[in-house]
Amino acid sequence: MKYLFYFCLFACFVAMPKIQAQEIVDDSIYKRVERRPEFPGGDEAFRRFFTNNIKMPRDKVPPTTVVVTFVVEKDGTLSGINVLRSPSPSVTQAINDVLARSPHWTPGYNDNKRVRVSVGFPLIVGQTR
Repeated sequence: MKYLFYFCLFACFVAMPKIQAQEIVDDSIYKRVERRPEFPGGDEAFRRFFTNNIKMPRDKVPPTTVVVTFVVEKDGTLSGINVLRSPSPSVTQAINDVLARSPHWTPGYNDNKRVRVSVGFPLIVGQTR
């Protein structure tokens, strides 16, 4: 009888599906990280890139500060671009177009692992003349 019990116990463990260890994928978007994402050359280089590459619409837009938020992905690309307080839809489109052409950023890190990070920048758009 004792051997039957051990046999049944052994059979239960053998018949159970094996749980494979899987790497946990962290797709969270962080606001605070140990090392922030960075545009090649830093914040001033980002502002220069933006100013030199934006194609403003023909609308007469007075100088306005807009806030642009986006996510720097683990591979350095940008996603989730959002323009806050835009003076017009055409300005929003111009901002989206220039950010879509952005070079890859250095991604953010937490615990020595690349993570997705939400970033925000105030930018001045509009015509001064």
